[in-house]
Amino acid sequence: MKTKQYLLVTVVGVSLFAALMNLPAVLGVARNLINLVLPIIAGSILALFISVPMNGIKRQLEKMLRKSRKHPSNKAIHICGYPFNSAEQKYQQLRPGAPEGGGQSHGD
Repeated sequence: MKTKQYLLVTVVGVSLFAALMNLPAVLGVARNLINLVLPIIAGSILALFISVPMNGIKRQLEKMLRKSRKHPSNKAIHICGYPFNSAEQKYQQLRPGAPEGGGQSHGD
């Protein structure tokens, strides 16, 4: 058991020494990983913040349309509701735990 602990300490020490000796390369790799992941995180946050008010606006429009005496055509409702439905669908595709591919085929 002691041999495994000594081996682990040695491997960690050598790895840390190698990383510190090549610090510019290690920082470059870390910078590249952050640059790769940052747009995904920012897009997910924006989708979440845009989705919440869009759902509220969509509900208010639906209430107004139900209360109005003269109902618009189905085509007008579809055209007016497209941005709201589109934003909601994008959020559903981007949120964690969503079905893989958002219901779209990947052409496997």
